[in-house]
Amino acid sequence: MARTTLPALLLALLLALLLPLPGGAAAPALAAPTEAELVRAREDWARLAQGHWVADGRADAPRFVYAFADPNCGYCNRFWLAARPYVESGQVQVRHLMVGIIDDDSPGKAAAILGAASPAEALARNERHYREGGIRPLAPVPPALRAKLDANEKLLRALGFHGTPGLVYLDAAGRLKRFPGLPDAGDLKEILGAP
Repeated sequence: MARTTLPALLLALLLALLLPLPGGAAAPALAAPTEAELVRAREDWARLAQGHWVADGRADAPRFVYAFADPNCGYCNRFWLAARPYVESGQVQVRHLMVGIIDDDSPGKAAAILGAASPAEALARNERHYREGGIRPLAPVPPALRAKLDANEKLLRALGFHGTPGLVYLDAAGRLKRFPGLPDAGDLKEILGAP
């Protein structure tokens, strides 16, 4: 009996999932969400809306995406850069829920963004100058801002994320979708919509 390796099995499984079914039938479509799933999605979406976020894009955009972000996160910076065409087209508003979990100065930088006179400008400044170290951290972090950062981190964990970026959006059927990490171009288009 021939010994099959794990990579060969995974490749065979992937091909089986991608090939059409016999007789030309397509794979079944994703089932419509249940009422319980939609209720849970609305509850989680409301929790996100009540979080401490920085708006990036037009308030009247037809689509909203929540992004858990750390000011020292290189993947968050790459997401911010990749999102520019979508945000600047007016089709999406990204709501950045700032957390301070990567480096020792992350809470201070996140607090500097959240506590700025214009958080959106402070976020943009941090992202544009990420390679030079980003925004200068607040030290010490004021208790009110620390409470906001703690609440955002608690929400990040409650939604099942362990790092940044953590992206949350609603699909066309109203399902709450979570995407951990940096999306590739195809996933980015699904998450943010067409620019």
